[in-house]
Amino acid sequence: MTAPFALLLLACLGACPSRGTSPVAPTPAPDDTPARLKIAQLEAIRGGGLAELTELVLHGSAVERPLAIRALGRLGGARATEVLLGIVREGKDRARVAAAVAAIGLAASLDETTADPATTQLLVGSLGVAKDELAIEGIGRAADASAQPALVALLGAPPLLARAAAIALGRYGRRKLELSDASRAALATAGGHTDPGVRYAVAWALAREQLPPDAAADRFPDVTQRLAKLAADPEPEVRAQAISGLARRKTVRVAAPVITSALGDADWRVAVEAVRALTSEASDDAGRDAVAGKLASWTAKLAADPPRAHVVLEALRGLAPHARRPAVATAIGELRVRLANTLPEGTRGWIECLTTVLAVRAAPAPSYAMVETCALPDHLRLPLLAGLIDGDVGSLVERRRALRVLLAHPDVRVRGAGLGALASLWKAGDVADRRAAIAAVSSALMSKDAILVGSATEAAGALYELNDATERAALDAAVVTRARNEREADLATPLLELIGKYKLASGVAACRAGLAGRPYRPRPHAHASPRSASRQRRTPRWRRRSRHR
Repeated sequence: MTAPFALLLLACLGACPSRGTSPVAPTPAPDDTPARLKIAQLEAIRGGGLAELTELVLHGSAVERPLAIRALGRLGGARATEVLLGIVREGKDRARVAAAVAAIGLAASLDETTADPATTQLLVGSLGVAKDELAIEGIGRAADASAQPALVALLGAPPLLARAAAIALGRYGRRKLELSDASRAALATAGGHTDPGVRYAVAWALAREQLPPDAAADRFPDVTQRLAKLAADPEPEVRAQAISGLARRKTVRVAAPVITSALGDADWRVAVEAVRALTSEASDDAGRDAVAGKLASWTAKLAADPPRAHVVLEALRGLAPHARRPAVATAIGELRVRLANTLPEGTRGWIECLTTVLAVRAAPAPSYAMVETCALPDHLRLPLLAGLIDGDVGSLVERRRALRVLLAHPDVRVRGAGLGALASLWKAGDVADRRAAIAAVSSALMSKDAILVGSATEAAGALYELNDATERAALDAAVVTRARNEREADLATPLLELIGKYKLASGVAACRAGLAGRPYRPRPHAHASPRSASRQRRTPRWRRRSRHR
Protein backbone atom coordinates (compact mmCIF):
# COMPACT_ATOMS: atom_id res chain seq x y z
CA MET A 1 0.00 0.00 0.00
CA THR A 2 1.50 3.28 -1.03
CA ALA A 3 1.82 6.11 1.49
CA PRO A 4 -0.58 8.48 -0.29
CA PHE A 5 -3.23 5.76 -0.52
CA ALA A 6 -2.81 4.90 3.19
CA LEU A 7 -3.24 8.51 4.18
CA LEU A 8 -6.38 8.76 2.04
CA LEU A 9 -7.80 5.61 3.63
CA LEU A 10 -7.14 6.93 7.16
CA ALA A 11 -8.82 10.22 6.29
CA CYS A 12 -11.91 8.41 4.99
CA LEU A 13 -12.08 6.17 8.04
CA GLY A 14 -11.74 9.18 10.29
CA ALA A 15 -14.68 10.83 8.61
CA CYS A 16 -16.96 7.85 9.25
CA PRO A 17 -18.98 7.81 12.47
CA SER A 18 -18.05 5.24 15.10
CA ARG A 19 -20.43 2.28 15.43
CA GLY A 20 -20.55 2.83 19.17
CA THR A 21 -21.82 6.43 19.09
CA SER A 22 -25.41 7.65 18.63
CA PRO A 23 -26.41 10.95 17.01
CA VAL A 24 -27.02 13.69 19.57
CA ALA A 25 -30.53 15.19 19.46
CA PRO A 26 -30.66 18.99 19.29
CA THR A 27 -31.59 20.77 22.48
CA PRO A 28 -35.27 21.75 22.22
CA ALA A 29 -36.11 25.43 22.50
CA PRO A 30 -37.75 26.34 25.81
CA ASP A 31 -41.53 26.46 25.72
CA ASP A 32 -42.49 30.14 26.10
CA THR A 33 -46.26 29.53 25.94
CA PRO A 34 -46.84 30.02 29.71
CA ALA A 35 -44.84 33.26 29.66
CA ARG A 36 -46.75 34.56 26.65
CA LEU A 37 -50.11 33.80 28.25
CA LYS A 38 -49.07 35.45 31.49
CA ILE A 39 -47.87 38.61 29.79
CA ALA A 40 -50.91 38.75 27.50
CA GLN A 41 -53.15 38.67 30.57
CA LEU A 42 -51.17 41.48 32.21
CA GLU A 43 -51.30 43.53 29.03
CA ALA A 44 -55.06 43.00 28.73
CA ILE A 45 -55.71 44.78 32.02
CA ARG A 46 -53.64 47.71 30.69
CA GLY A 47 -52.66 50.09 33.50
CA GLY A 48 -53.39 47.49 36.12
CA GLY A 49 -50.64 45.21 34.81
CA LEU A 50 -47.94 47.87 34.54
CA ALA A 51 -46.23 47.18 37.88
CA GLU A 52 -45.96 43.44 37.30
CA LEU A 53 -44.79 43.86 33.71
CA THR A 54 -42.10 46.24 34.94
CA GLU A 55 -40.99 43.64 37.48
CA LEU A 56 -40.74 41.03 34.72
CA VAL A 57 -38.72 43.42 32.55
CA LEU A 58 -36.24 44.02 35.37
CA HIS A 59 -36.12 40.64 37.11
CA GLY A 60 -38.00 38.11 34.98
CA SER A 61 -36.58 35.00 33.36
CA ALA A 62 -34.66 35.06 30.09
CA VAL A 63 -37.89 34.06 28.32
CA GLU A 64 -40.08 36.62 30.10
CA ARG A 65 -37.90 39.73 29.79
CA PRO A 66 -38.07 40.35 25.99
CA LEU A 67 -41.80 39.56 25.94
CA ALA A 68 -42.43 41.98 28.79
CA ILE A 69 -40.38 44.71 27.09
CA ARG A 70 -42.53 44.40 23.99
CA ALA A 71 -45.69 44.44 26.13
CA LEU A 72 -44.64 47.73 27.76
CA GLY A 73 -44.33 49.24 24.30
CA ARG A 74 -47.83 48.12 23.36
CA LEU A 75 -49.12 49.42 26.69
CA GLY A 76 -47.51 52.82 26.19
CA GLY A 77 -47.73 55.81 28.50
CA ALA A 78 -45.17 57.84 30.41
CA ARG A 79 -44.35 55.24 33.07
CA ALA A 80 -43.85 52.38 30.62
CA THR A 81 -41.70 54.57 28.38
CA GLU A 82 -39.53 55.64 31.31
CA VAL A 83 -38.82 52.00 32.21
CA LEU A 84 -37.82 51.32 28.62
CA LEU A 85 -35.61 54.41 28.50
CA GLY A 86 -33.88 53.16 31.63
CA ILE A 87 -32.88 49.99 29.79
CA VAL A 88 -31.47 52.07 26.94
CA ARG A 89 -29.49 54.25 29.37
CA GLU A 90 -27.94 51.19 30.98
CA GLY A 91 -26.82 49.95 27.57
CA LYS A 92 -25.58 46.64 28.97
CA ASP A 93 -27.07 44.05 26.64
CA ARG A 94 -27.33 44.46 22.87
CA ALA A 95 -30.53 42.47 22.37
CA ARG A 96 -32.17 44.04 25.43
CA VAL A 97 -31.35 47.59 24.31
CA ALA A 98 -32.59 46.92 20.78
CA ALA A 99 -35.85 45.48 22.10
CA ALA A 100 -36.32 48.50 24.38
CA VAL A 101 -35.75 51.00 21.55
CA ALA A 102 -38.20 49.09 19.35
CA ALA A 103 -40.76 49.11 22.18
CA ILE A 104 -40.30 52.87 22.66
CA GLY A 105 -41.01 53.28 18.96
CA LEU A 106 -44.13 51.16 19.26
CA ALA A 107 -45.38 53.21 22.22
CA ALA A 108 -44.73 56.45 20.32
CA SER A 109 -46.63 55.23 17.25
CA LEU A 110 -49.63 54.17 19.32
CA ASP A 111 -49.70 57.43 21.28
CA GLU A 112 -48.86 59.53 18.22
CA THR A 113 -46.00 61.27 20.01
CA THR A 114 -42.52 62.37 18.98
CA ALA A 115 -39.51 62.13 21.25
CA ASP A 116 -37.94 65.33 22.54
CA PRO A 117 -34.36 66.19 21.43
CA ALA A 118 -32.75 64.66 24.53
CA THR A 119 -34.62 61.38 24.13
CA THR A 120 -33.86 61.37 20.41
CA GLN A 121 -30.16 61.72 21.21
CA LEU A 122 -30.42 58.76 23.59
CA LEU A 123 -32.16 56.64 20.96
CA VAL A 124 -29.59 57.50 18.30
CA GLY A 125 -26.82 56.76 20.79
CA SER A 126 -28.24 53.26 21.24
CA LEU A 127 -26.98 52.42 17.75
CA GLY A 128 -23.49 52.27 19.23
CA VAL A 129 -24.63 49.30 21.32
CA ALA A 130 -27.40 47.77 19.20
CA LYS A 131 -27.07 48.65 15.53
CA ASP A 132 -29.76 46.34 14.18
CA GLU A 133 -33.21 46.39 12.64
CA LEU A 134 -35.07 46.61 15.94
CA ALA A 135 -33.27 49.74 17.11
CA ILE A 136 -33.52 51.41 13.70
CA GLU A 137 -37.23 50.61 13.62
CA GLY A 138 -37.74 52.27 16.99
CA ILE A 139 -35.85 55.39 15.95
CA GLY A 140 -37.96 55.75 12.83
CA ARG A 141 -41.13 55.53 14.87
CA ALA A 142 -40.20 57.75 17.80
CA ALA A 143 -37.27 60.12 17.15
CA ASP A 144 -37.54 63.72 16.03
CA ALA A 145 -36.03 65.15 12.85
CA SER A 146 -32.55 65.42 14.36
CA ALA A 147 -32.12 61.63 13.99
CA GLN A 148 -32.18 61.82 10.20
CA PRO A 149 -28.38 62.13 9.67
CA ALA A 150 -27.82 58.93 11.65
CA LEU A 151 -30.38 57.10 9.53
CA VAL A 152 -28.95 58.51 6.30
CA ALA A 153 -25.51 57.21 7.30
CA LEU A 154 -26.99 53.70 7.56
CA LEU A 155 -28.17 53.78 3.94
CA GLY A 156 -24.60 52.82 3.08
CA ALA A 157 -24.51 49.95 5.58
CA PRO A 158 -25.04 46.26 4.71
CA PRO A 159 -28.42 45.63 3.01
CA LEU A 160 -30.30 44.50 6.13
CA LEU A 161 -29.50 47.76 7.94
CA ALA A 162 -29.88 49.90 4.83
CA ARG A 163 -33.41 48.55 4.29
CA ALA A 164 -34.32 49.32 7.89
CA ALA A 165 -32.89 52.84 7.60
CA ALA A 166 -34.91 53.59 4.46
CA ILE A 167 -38.10 52.32 6.11
CA ALA A 168 -37.31 54.41 9.20
CA LEU A 169 -37.00 57.53 7.03
CA GLY A 170 -40.27 56.59 5.38
CA ARG A 171 -41.93 56.58 8.77
CA TYR A 172 -41.21 60.29 9.08
CA GLY A 173 -43.65 60.86 6.27
CA ARG A 174 -46.25 58.67 7.92
CA ARG A 175 -45.80 60.81 11.05
CA LYS A 176 -46.22 64.05 9.06
CA LEU A 177 -42.58 65.07 9.66
CA GLU A 178 -40.68 66.48 6.69
CA LEU A 179 -37.42 65.03 5.45
CA SER A 180 -34.38 67.24 5.05
CA ASP A 181 -33.00 67.90 1.57
CA ALA A 182 -30.01 65.71 2.46
CA SER A 183 -32.24 62.81 3.52
CA ARG A 184 -34.33 63.00 0.37
CA ALA A 185 -31.26 63.14 -1.86
CA ALA A 186 -29.67 60.20 -0.02
CA LEU A 187 -32.80 58.12 -0.49
CA ALA A 188 -32.90 58.92 -4.19
CA THR A 189 -29.27 57.79 -4.49
CA ALA A 190 -29.92 54.64 -2.45
CA GLY A 191 -32.63 53.72 -4.94
CA GLY A 192 -29.86 52.51 -7.21
CA HIS A 193 -28.75 49.86 -4.69
CA THR A 194 -28.01 46.35 -5.94
CA ASP A 195 -30.20 44.80 -3.24
CA PRO A 196 -33.90 44.65 -4.25
CA GLY A 197 -34.98 44.95 -0.63
CA VAL A 198 -33.22 48.30 -0.32
CA ARG A 199 -34.73 49.51 -3.58
CA TYR A 200 -38.20 48.51 -2.35
CA ALA A 201 -37.65 50.29 0.97
CA VAL A 202 -36.49 53.44 -0.83
CA ALA A 203 -39.58 53.45 -3.06
CA TRP A 204 -41.76 52.92 0.01
CA ALA A 205 -40.11 55.82 1.84
CA LEU A 206 -40.27 58.25 -1.09
CA ALA A 207 -43.92 57.36 -1.67
CA ARG A 208 -44.75 58.41 1.87
CA GLU A 209 -42.63 61.51 2.22
CA GLN A 210 -44.37 64.43 3.91
CA LEU A 211 -43.98 67.10 1.26
CA PRO A 212 -43.88 70.81 2.05
CA PRO A 213 -47.29 72.48 1.62
CA ASP A 214 -46.08 74.51 -1.36
CA ALA A 215 -44.37 71.59 -3.12
CA ALA A 216 -45.23 71.42 -6.82
CA ALA A 217 -45.37 68.07 -8.60
CA ASP A 218 -42.02 68.72 -10.32
CA ARG A 219 -40.20 70.28 -7.37
CA PHE A 220 -37.96 67.26 -6.73
CA PRO A 221 -37.00 65.96 -10.19
CA ASP A 222 -34.27 63.67 -8.82
CA VAL A 223 -36.91 61.77 -6.83
CA THR A 224 -39.27 61.56 -9.80
CA GLN A 225 -36.46 60.25 -12.00
CA ARG A 226 -35.50 57.63 -9.42
CA LEU A 227 -39.07 56.41 -8.98
CA ALA A 228 -39.53 56.30 -12.76
CA LYS A 229 -36.45 54.09 -13.02
CA LEU A 230 -37.69 51.87 -10.20
CA ALA A 231 -41.02 51.56 -12.03
CA ALA A 232 -39.08 49.44 -14.53
CA ASP A 233 -37.18 47.47 -11.85
CA PRO A 234 -36.60 43.70 -12.34
CA GLU A 235 -38.57 43.00 -9.12
CA PRO A 236 -42.36 43.34 -9.48
CA GLU A 237 -42.96 44.56 -5.93
CA VAL A 238 -40.39 47.32 -6.45
CA ARG A 239 -42.13 48.32 -9.69
CA ALA A 240 -45.52 48.39 -7.97
CA GLN A 241 -44.28 50.45 -5.05
CA ALA A 242 -42.50 52.92 -7.32
CA ILE A 243 -45.64 53.51 -9.39
CA SER A 244 -47.59 53.99 -6.18
CA GLY A 245 -44.99 56.57 -5.15
CA LEU A 246 -45.33 58.48 -8.42
CA ALA A 247 -49.09 58.63 -7.88
CA ARG A 248 -48.81 59.76 -4.26
CA ARG A 249 -46.35 62.48 -5.23
CA LYS A 250 -48.73 63.55 -8.05
CA THR A 251 -46.05 63.09 -10.72
CA VAL A 252 -48.11 60.71 -12.86
CA ARG A 253 -48.14 63.00 -15.89
CA VAL A 254 -44.37 63.45 -15.78
CA ALA A 255 -43.85 59.67 -15.70
CA ALA A 256 -46.83 58.79 -17.92
CA PRO A 257 -44.87 56.70 -20.48
CA VAL A 258 -43.43 54.25 -17.94
CA ILE A 259 -46.72 54.00 -16.04
CA THR A 260 -48.76 53.45 -19.20
CA SER A 261 -46.32 50.74 -20.22
CA ALA A 262 -46.91 49.06 -16.85
CA LEU A 263 -50.57 48.48 -17.78
CA GLY A 264 -49.28 45.48 -19.72
CA ASP A 265 -47.00 44.23 -16.94
CA ALA A 266 -46.86 40.45 -16.53
CA ASP A 267 -47.43 40.86 -12.77
CA TRP A 268 -51.01 41.87 -11.97
CA ARG A 269 -49.92 43.80 -8.86
CA VAL A 270 -47.88 46.18 -10.99
CA ALA A 271 -50.75 46.63 -13.44
CA VAL A 272 -53.12 47.41 -10.56
CA GLU A 273 -50.85 50.22 -9.33
CA ALA A 274 -50.59 51.56 -12.88
CA VAL A 275 -54.40 51.60 -13.13
CA ARG A 276 -54.70 53.41 -9.81
CA ALA A 277 -52.16 56.00 -10.90
CA LEU A 278 -53.65 56.63 -14.34
CA THR A 279 -57.23 56.92 -13.03
CA SER A 280 -56.27 59.14 -10.09
CA GLU A 281 -56.72 62.90 -9.81
CA ALA A 282 -52.99 63.27 -10.53
CA SER A 283 -53.53 61.83 -14.02
CA ASP A 284 -55.34 63.21 -17.06
CA ASP A 285 -57.88 62.08 -19.63
CA ALA A 286 -55.19 60.47 -21.78
CA GLY A 287 -54.24 58.21 -18.88
CA ARG A 288 -57.85 57.24 -18.20
CA ASP A 289 -58.45 56.53 -21.87
CA ALA A 290 -55.37 54.29 -21.89
CA VAL A 291 -56.84 52.26 -19.03
CA ALA A 292 -60.22 52.03 -20.78
CA GLY A 293 -58.49 50.81 -23.93
CA LYS A 294 -57.03 47.83 -22.05
CA LEU A 295 -60.30 46.59 -20.53
CA ALA A 296 -61.31 44.32 -23.39
CA SER A 297 -57.92 42.60 -23.70
CA TRP A 298 -57.61 42.09 -19.92
CA THR A 299 -61.09 40.58 -19.69
CA ALA A 300 -60.46 38.27 -22.65
CA LYS A 301 -57.50 36.74 -20.80
CA LEU A 302 -59.22 36.19 -17.45
CA ALA A 303 -59.91 32.50 -18.03
CA ALA A 304 -56.19 31.84 -18.52
CA ASP A 305 -55.05 34.45 -15.95
CA PRO A 306 -57.66 34.72 -13.14
CA PRO A 307 -55.61 37.13 -10.93
CA ARG A 308 -55.90 39.67 -13.75
CA ALA A 309 -59.47 40.19 -12.48
CA HIS A 310 -57.95 42.47 -9.82
CA VAL A 311 -56.78 44.77 -12.60
CA VAL A 312 -60.17 44.79 -14.34
CA LEU A 313 -62.05 45.54 -11.12
CA GLU A 314 -59.63 48.29 -10.12
CA ALA A 315 -60.00 49.84 -13.55
CA LEU A 316 -63.79 49.80 -13.32
CA ARG A 317 -63.69 51.47 -9.89
CA GLY A 318 -61.17 54.07 -11.00
CA LEU A 319 -63.04 54.91 -14.20
CA ALA A 320 -66.41 55.31 -12.47
CA PRO A 321 -66.18 59.12 -12.06
CA HIS A 322 -65.27 59.40 -15.76
CA ALA A 323 -68.00 57.16 -17.15
CA ARG A 324 -69.22 59.81 -19.62
CA ARG A 325 -65.90 60.08 -21.45
CA PRO A 326 -66.39 58.64 -24.97
CA ALA A 327 -63.47 56.18 -24.68
CA VAL A 328 -64.70 54.93 -21.31
CA ALA A 329 -68.33 54.62 -22.41
CA THR A 330 -67.30 52.70 -25.53
CA ALA A 331 -65.10 50.31 -23.57
CA ILE A 332 -67.84 49.65 -21.02
CA GLY A 333 -70.40 48.99 -23.73
CA GLU A 334 -68.14 46.43 -25.41
CA LEU A 335 -67.32 44.78 -22.09
CA ARG A 336 -70.98 44.30 -21.17
CA VAL A 337 -71.67 42.65 -24.55
CA ARG A 338 -68.64 40.37 -24.60
CA LEU A 339 -68.45 39.32 -20.95
CA ALA A 340 -67.72 35.57 -21.10
CA ASN A 341 -70.00 33.04 -19.42
CA THR A 342 -66.94 30.90 -18.71
CA LEU A 343 -65.69 33.23 -15.97
CA PRO A 344 -66.08 32.18 -12.31
CA GLU A 345 -69.41 33.30 -10.91
CA GLY A 346 -67.97 35.78 -8.41
CA THR A 347 -65.63 37.38 -10.93
CA ARG A 348 -68.36 37.68 -13.52
CA GLY A 349 -70.76 39.11 -10.94
CA TRP A 350 -68.33 41.84 -9.88
CA ILE A 351 -67.46 42.82 -13.43
CA GLU A 352 -71.13 42.85 -14.41
CA CYS A 353 -72.13 45.00 -11.44
CA LEU A 354 -69.27 47.48 -11.79
CA THR A 355 -69.85 47.91 -15.51
CA THR A 356 -73.52 48.46 -14.72
CA VAL A 357 -72.54 51.18 -12.24
CA LEU A 358 -70.53 52.91 -14.98
CA ALA A 359 -73.43 52.56 -17.39
CA VAL A 360 -75.75 54.17 -14.81
CA ARG A 361 -73.29 57.04 -14.30
CA ALA A 362 -73.07 57.60 -18.06
CA ALA A 363 -76.83 57.47 -18.70
CA PRO A 364 -78.67 60.77 -19.39
CA ALA A 365 -81.39 59.69 -16.92
CA PRO A 366 -79.70 57.30 -14.46
CA SER A 367 -81.82 54.48 -13.04
CA TYR A 368 -80.56 52.69 -9.93
CA ALA A 369 -82.80 49.71 -10.69
CA MET A 370 -80.14 48.39 -13.08
CA VAL A 371 -77.71 47.92 -10.18
CA GLU A 372 -80.29 46.45 -7.82
CA THR A 373 -80.75 43.44 -10.12
CA CYS A 374 -77.15 42.61 -11.12
CA ALA A 375 -75.59 39.27 -10.15
CA LEU A 376 -74.03 39.73 -6.71
CA PRO A 377 -75.38 39.00 -3.21
CA ASP A 378 -77.18 41.86 -1.50
CA HIS A 379 -74.33 42.71 0.88
CA LEU A 380 -71.98 43.22 -2.09
CA ARG A 381 -74.39 44.63 -4.68
CA LEU A 382 -76.46 47.13 -2.71
CA PRO A 383 -73.53 49.10 -1.22
CA LEU A 384 -72.72 50.07 -4.81
CA LEU A 385 -75.87 52.21 -4.62
CA ALA A 386 -74.24 54.14 -1.78
CA GLY A 387 -71.40 55.05 -4.14
CA LEU A 388 -73.88 56.40 -6.65
CA ILE A 389 -75.69 58.40 -3.97
CA ASP A 390 -72.37 59.76 -2.72
CA GLY A 391 -71.44 60.73 -6.29
CA ASP A 392 -74.67 62.72 -6.72
CA VAL A 393 -75.70 60.45 -9.60
CA GLY A 394 -79.33 60.69 -10.69
CA SER A 395 -82.24 62.72 -9.42
CA LEU A 396 -82.78 63.56 -5.78
CA VAL A 397 -85.92 61.39 -5.84
CA GLU A 398 -83.91 58.42 -7.13
CA ARG A 399 -81.23 58.90 -4.48
CA ARG A 400 -83.78 59.16 -1.67
CA ARG A 401 -85.48 55.96 -2.79
CA ALA A 402 -82.18 54.07 -2.95
CA LEU A 403 -81.16 55.32 0.48
CA ARG A 404 -84.44 54.04 1.96
CA VAL A 405 -83.70 50.62 0.42
CA LEU A 406 -80.25 50.56 2.07
CA LEU A 407 -81.34 51.74 5.52
CA ALA A 408 -84.26 49.31 5.67
CA HIS A 409 -82.26 46.22 4.67
CA PRO A 410 -81.91 43.40 7.25
CA ASP A 411 -78.15 43.01 6.60
CA VAL A 412 -76.15 45.39 8.81
CA ARG A 413 -73.45 45.67 6.12
CA VAL A 414 -75.98 47.12 3.74
CA ARG A 415 -77.42 49.44 6.38
CA GLY A 416 -73.88 50.55 7.25
CA ALA A 417 -73.30 51.51 3.60
CA GLY A 418 -76.51 53.52 3.71
CA LEU A 419 -75.32 55.39 6.80
CA GLY A 420 -72.16 56.31 4.92
CA ALA A 421 -74.21 57.98 2.16
CA LEU A 422 -76.22 60.21 4.51
CA ALA A 423 -73.77 63.10 4.43
CA SER A 424 -74.00 63.57 0.65
CA LEU A 425 -77.81 63.52 0.73
CA TRP A 426 -77.72 65.97 3.67
CA LYS A 427 -76.00 68.50 1.39
CA ALA A 428 -78.37 67.94 -1.54
CA GLY A 429 -81.62 67.57 0.39
CA ASP A 430 -83.83 69.65 2.64
CA VAL A 431 -84.66 69.87 6.37
CA ALA A 432 -86.65 66.62 6.22
CA ASP A 433 -83.61 64.80 4.77
CA ARG A 434 -81.41 66.16 7.56
CA ARG A 435 -83.82 65.17 10.30
CA ALA A 436 -84.07 61.70 8.78
CA ALA A 437 -80.27 61.44 8.70
CA ILE A 438 -79.97 62.41 12.37
CA ALA A 439 -82.66 59.88 13.29
CA ALA A 440 -80.97 57.09 11.31
CA VAL A 441 -77.55 57.72 12.86
CA SER A 442 -78.94 58.12 16.38
CA SER A 443 -80.89 54.87 16.09
CA ALA A 444 -77.88 52.97 14.74
CA LEU A 445 -75.71 54.23 17.61
CA MET A 446 -78.02 52.41 20.00
CA SER A 447 -77.66 49.11 18.13
CA LYS A 448 -76.22 45.96 19.70
CA ASP A 449 -74.33 45.20 16.49
CA ALA A 450 -70.72 46.42 16.53
CA ILE A 451 -70.55 46.80 12.72
CA LEU A 452 -73.56 49.08 12.70
CA VAL A 453 -72.29 51.14 15.65
CA GLY A 454 -68.95 51.62 13.90
CA SER A 455 -70.66 52.75 10.70
CA ALA A 456 -72.92 55.09 12.66
CA THR A 457 -69.94 56.63 14.45
CA GLU A 458 -68.25 57.35 11.11
CA ALA A 459 -71.50 58.78 9.75
CA ALA A 460 -71.84 61.03 12.81
CA GLY A 461 -68.35 62.40 12.19
CA ALA A 462 -69.24 63.10 8.54
CA LEU A 463 -72.35 65.01 9.62
CA TYR A 464 -70.39 67.02 12.18
CA GLU A 465 -67.90 67.95 9.46
CA LEU A 466 -70.69 69.70 7.57
CA ASN A 467 -70.81 72.32 10.36
CA ASP A 468 -74.58 72.43 10.25
CA ALA A 469 -76.33 72.90 13.60
CA THR A 470 -79.64 71.50 12.37
CA GLU A 471 -81.01 69.02 14.91
CA ARG A 472 -77.48 68.61 16.27
CA ALA A 473 -78.65 68.29 19.86
CA ALA A 474 -80.23 64.91 19.10
CA LEU A 475 -77.03 63.65 17.50
CA ASP A 476 -74.94 64.95 20.41
CA ALA A 477 -77.16 63.07 22.85
CA ALA A 478 -76.86 59.80 20.91
CA VAL A 479 -73.07 60.02 20.65
CA VAL A 480 -72.62 60.89 24.33
CA THR A 481 -75.05 58.21 25.54
CA ARG A 482 -73.27 55.49 23.58
CA ALA A 483 -69.84 56.71 24.72
CA ARG A 484 -70.93 56.79 28.35
CA ASN A 485 -72.21 53.21 28.27
CA GLU A 486 -69.73 51.59 25.88
CA ARG A 487 -67.32 49.00 27.34
CA GLU A 488 -65.53 47.90 24.18
CA ALA A 489 -62.36 49.91 23.52
CA ASP A 490 -62.64 49.70 19.73
CA LEU A 491 -66.11 51.26 19.86
CA ALA A 492 -65.50 53.69 22.74
CA THR A 493 -62.37 55.26 21.27
CA PRO A 494 -63.86 56.92 18.14
CA LEU A 495 -66.89 58.08 20.13
CA LEU A 496 -64.69 59.81 22.72
CA GLU A 497 -62.67 61.32 19.89
CA LEU A 498 -65.86 62.79 18.41
CA ILE A 499 -66.74 64.32 21.78
CA GLY A 500 -63.32 65.94 22.04
CA LYS A 501 -62.97 67.05 18.42
CA TYR A 502 -66.40 68.67 18.19
CA LYS A 503 -66.44 69.94 21.78
CA LEU A 504 -69.63 68.24 22.92
CA ALA A 505 -70.10 69.81 26.34
CA SER A 506 -72.54 67.12 27.43
CA GLY A 507 -69.80 64.52 26.92
CA VAL A 508 -67.47 65.77 29.67
CA ALA A 509 -68.66 63.09 32.09
CA ALA A 510 -68.08 60.35 29.51
CA CYS A 511 -64.53 61.60 28.95
CA ARG A 512 -63.86 61.68 32.68
CA ALA A 513 -65.10 58.12 32.96
CA GLY A 514 -62.64 57.19 30.22
CA LEU A 515 -59.78 58.79 32.15
CA ALA A 516 -60.87 56.89 35.25
CA GLY A 517 -60.32 53.54 33.60
CA ARG A 518 -62.98 52.95 30.98
CA PRO A 519 -61.77 51.34 27.75
CA TYR A 520 -59.76 53.62 25.50
CA ARG A 521 -57.21 52.73 22.84
CA PRO A 522 -55.29 55.41 20.94
CA ARG A 523 -55.47 54.88 17.21
CA PRO A 524 -52.29 53.68 15.49
CA HIS A 525 -50.71 55.46 12.53
CA ALA A 526 -51.77 54.73 9.05
CA HIS A 527 -48.73 52.51 8.54
CA ALA A 528 -50.57 49.83 10.49
CA SER A 529 -53.25 49.60 7.91
CA PRO A 530 -53.66 46.37 5.91
CA ARG A 531 -51.77 45.98 2.66
CA SER A 532 -53.66 46.64 -0.53
CA ALA A 533 -54.97 43.80 -2.63
CA SER A 534 -52.16 44.39 -5.11
CA ARG A 535 -49.58 43.05 -2.64
CA GLN A 536 -51.11 39.89 -1.26
CA ARG A 537 -49.00 37.28 -3.00
CA ARG A 538 -46.20 35.38 -1.34
CA THR A 539 -43.68 37.71 0.28
CA PRO A 540 -40.30 37.53 -1.50
CA ARG A 541 -37.39 36.24 0.53
CA TRP A 542 -35.65 39.61 0.46
CA ARG A 543 -38.64 41.25 2.19
CA ARG A 544 -39.36 38.66 4.87
CA ARG A 545 -37.13 40.41 7.37
CA SER A 546 -38.68 43.81 6.77
CA ARG A 547 -40.73 45.06 9.73
CA HIS A 548 -42.42 48.13 8.31
CA ARG A 549 -45.67 46.43 7.34
